[in-house]
Amino acid sequence: MREELQRALTLTDQRPLRVTSLACGPAAEVFDILLHNHDLAAQVRFTLVDVDQQALEFVRERLIREGLESVVRLERRNLLHLCIGRQPLELEPQHLIYSIGLIDYFDDRIVTRLQTWMRGCLAPGGRSILGNFHTSNPTRGLMDHLLDWRLIHRDEGDMVRWRRRLVSHLGPHGVGLKRRE
Repeated sequence: MREELQRALTLTDQRPLRVTSLACGPAAEVFDILLHNHDLAAQVRFTLVDVDQQALEFVRERLIREGLESVVRLERRNLLHLCIGRQPLELEPQHLIYSIGLIDYFDDRIVTRLQTWMRGCLAPGGRSILGNFHTSNPTRGLMDHLLDWRLIHRDEGDMVRWRRRLVSHLGPHGVGLKRRE
């Protein structure tokens, strides 16, 4: 996340950098930035979105404990409702919108709708990032069978096909793929 924020800072002169995390959960990566990279944290304002009130309360309590509540906005929203227009979320145009563990639950049609919504929330030159479990996930069997935690795993071919559909829907600007280990 640190690399992505630093890259986003090079793409705009606007400060603070506006960043939104979708399905933020405990927001560990946000706290990592805010608590351990003060130069970067001073240039960023986060909006954290989750449907889970308990997750947001956990984050709120930690923000208060750490004295960081003024640099983070919390929003309880259903992302499916956002991407189909059933629920609003007022955001200034964002420089970066990301979700680390969300699209594994959605089929390609929903992911395309979500990406369309995200793109509409971006500032000129802004970026969106969506993470997905790979089909080679070594814990997949454990997740599927023991934990009954079934996700849609995607490989490079799946992501390339999804990108093609997205490009045909939104146009090629800003639609890229990158594999991270």
